[in-house]
Amino acid sequence: MLMRWDPFRGSEQSSPNLGTPQYGAILMDAYRRSDHVIMHFDLPGVPPETIELTAHKNVLEVRAERVYSLEKGDELLCQERGQGVFRRQVLIGEALDIDKIEAMFDHGVLTVMIPLNKTVTSRRVDITSGSERPQAIVADIED
Repeated sequence: MLMRWDPFRGSEQSSPNLGTPQYGAILMDAYRRSDHVIMHFDLPGVPPETIELTAHKNVLEVRAERVYSLEKGDELLCQERGQGVFRRQVLIGEALDIDKIEAMFDHGVLTVMIPLNKTVTSRRVDITSGSERPQAIVADIED
């Protein structure tokens, strides 16, 4: 449904040190509730009009921009908050219906809800143990 972690994708957003986000990363929580997958993206200080959410094939992308500037005469003492364009891509599977995505932005958090695709079905597959394998049938063949 949702790719949880890919060590090679998005390496610019995560540091190799215990998965700690780097400066400017869009942090995300995702979970399944009933027949939806819900994702929350942290976008503090981002104006809503700069947020773009796109879904193409199996990739959901969030793009946002945060820019602030100093006024004349200001002396910069510390700059830890990232600014510029931020992107986050999430790989999603066929089990999600990207044509029915809903999104809302409130208090600096973008919430994306994607319903499960009703046309994708799953079934339980019975698994037998080694001792339960069907035996080969041996037949006598006459010439």
